[in-house]
Amino acid sequence: MMLHTATTGRFAQLKLLGVAAAILILVAIVASIGFRSIPAAPQQAKPTTASVEWVAFTSTTVMPFRVLLPSTPRHMSATRVADGGEIQQDGYAGSDQAGITYMVNVLRFSKPVDMSNPDKSLETALNNALASKPDYRIVSSSFTTLSDQHRALDYLVKNSNDNSSMRGRVVLAGQSEYVLMVISHDAFNEADYGRFMNSFEIVSLPL
Repeated sequence: MMLHTATTGRFAQLKLLGVAAAILILVAIVASIGFRSIPAAPQQAKPTTASVEWVAFTSTTVMPFRVLLPSTPRHMSATRVADGGEIQQDGYAGSDQAGITYMVNVLRFSKPVDMSNPDKSLETALNNALASKPDYRIVSSSFTTLSDQHRALDYLVKNSNDNSSMRGRVVLAGQSEYVLMVISHDAFNEADYGRFMNSFEIVSLPL
């Protein structure tokens, strides 16, 4: 069953598989740092961690980026075969004292990706990534252009099975994709979410 965002109708067949891969590696990483042990809780704002010093992290992959994270991130890498080519994934995730997980997943495609219509590629990727996951529902999505002129799609997804929410941004840059995710059972802390998102920077344009 095809899912739809608030901004789209029907989409073409999936050509960009990065978000689906990102969600898979997210599950593995958050499980390794104990997210599954966090009990569901009423929707209430957590005390801000804005006064806590976050970690300035720079990746060492071939698609380097900088970002602020609430703790030293765990790293997981994997290679997937999809659509006749390979997707190299590198995921970095850290959690704050409230148990909220912040993650950046970097994906590099071995085959050229058609970026003639980046907005449609972003929408199609997100919708198809969740189409086989009936517990996930896209609540909202919107396009944005970053200061470095890369196109991005902001999204909010809810999981009806465990009452968690996943909020983030997908960024296209060259033949690579950066998926920023924040996942929580509680209400998001806007100050910390903004600090995470606004700190993200691509160090150099991937080839």
